[in-house]
Amino acid sequence: MPEPAAASRSSLSTVVAVLLAVGLAGAIAYIGQLRGQINALQAQLAVQTAQLQPFLDAARSAYPDADVTTALGSVAQRLTAPPRAAAPRGAAVAAAEVRIEEFMPADKQESVLQILRNEPDSGRKAWFLVAQGNAEAQGAQAALQTLFEQSGWPVDVVRAPYPLKAGVYILAGDETPPAFVDTANAALTSGGLEVQYLTGYRAFVEERKATNPNWVGPELAADQPFTIVIGSKPAPAME
Repeated sequence: MPEPAAASRSSLSTVVAVLLAVGLAGAIAYIGQLRGQINALQAQLAVQTAQLQPFLDAARSAYPDADVTTALGSVAQRLTAPPRAAAPRGAAVAAAEVRIEEFMPADKQESVLQILRNEPDSGRKAWFLVAQGNAEAQGAQAALQTLFEQSGWPVDVVRAPYPLKAGVYILAGDETPPAFVDTANAALTSGGLEVQYLTGYRAFVEERKATNPNWVGPELAADQPFTIVIGSKPAPAME
């Protein structure tokens, strides 16, 4: 019975060989498929890396001490943050911190205080007008207000919702205002400020309104003899 046994072994070997060949062919095909997928992923990764490179560079530049993930997250937050709305023209802003020494030296401050304190009129009072949208002008106005208050002058402040011309102005309602208005002008001038002193301002306003009903500008209340307009932070006083 040796021959049939040999034939059986031969048939089994053939089957195993066929199965191995089929398996090998399948494995080769699968490996080829995997290589294709890997190549596609590598190509996609290369494209994404190239697109991400500017953000990586920005992240490393802005946050050199942070790890890449944290730095990228911070850059992404800045890029996706909603834009700030610009403040409308003339919108109220907080006053900037302005020290009076920035535009008036100590000796000139003493001169201002002396002149203001020597005003004998018990009805003396100072009115200020400053644009609510000009932080520096508001800071300068607050610094000047302190001098008047230290000299015993009551002070009122009006914040205009419209822009004001740069400079410092005294607008007196009448052609011949009360003497303490002249004193306020003399004090500010002695402080080294360039002040434009205008009288007869009520008549000027009436004329402007008659010519242009839509005119907008500084106005005086009925019981207000003058106002000090601070249109900008004064320039440093000349020695």
